[in-house]
This record gives sequence, C-alpha cells and structure tokens, in this order.
Amino acid sequence: MGGNIPKSYGGFGANNYYGQSFIYRTATGGVYVFDLPYPFLSKDSSSNFRHEKSEPHRYPQLGSAVALIDHYRSDEYENAVVPIVLAHKFTAISAGPGGAMIDSLVASALAP
Repeated sequence: MGGNIPKSYGGFGANNYYGQSFIYRTATGGVYVFDLPYPFLSKDSSSNFRHEKSEPHRYPQLGSAVALIDHYRSDEYENAVVPIVLAHKFTAISAGPGGAMIDSLVASALAP
C-alpha cells in the first residue's frame, strides 16, 4: 500500500470531533467515559492543538464534570448515571403486560 496519504495535523478525529474524551474511575471502582468540548477557538494546524488537547489542565470544567458523575452515579446498572437509569426505566417494555402485547402482535403478524 502506500501512495499519497495526507498527514493529519490535528490527530485522530480532528475534522469531525468537537471534544476530548476522558476516562474516569470512581473511588468505588466505577468507570465512566465522557467528553468535554475543546477549550480552543480553532483546531488550526498552525497551533499546537494536537498536543494541547490532551492536557487536562486546559479543561477548567473537568472537576465539575467529575463531581457531576460522582453525584449522579447509580448502582442500578453497571457504571450508570441517574439520567440513563431513568431513560431505561421509562422506555423499557415490562415483561408482564408489555411482553403479552408483543406476543399478541407477533402471533397476529405470523398468522396466515
């Protein structure tokens, strides 16, 4: 292979990602992955964006984001936060009445 592969000055995702990913391990061992917006006006290749985007001190909201995860974490699901738990609860189909309704729909759809 080879050829003229363009050099990526901004690193992986420089043209289509708008934030930096972080991995946070809580004191209880939970692992959370979250993104924060880049704290730069531009991802221009003339700047040192590629290296500076990975420096945690450049993200002043990092402490607040981690505190938010600690505050809203939930043991309902592995590594979940309350908004995700609520989303699951309010969109899930219950095994009882919901399951019976789906069985009925499938049976009528498969009936000749």
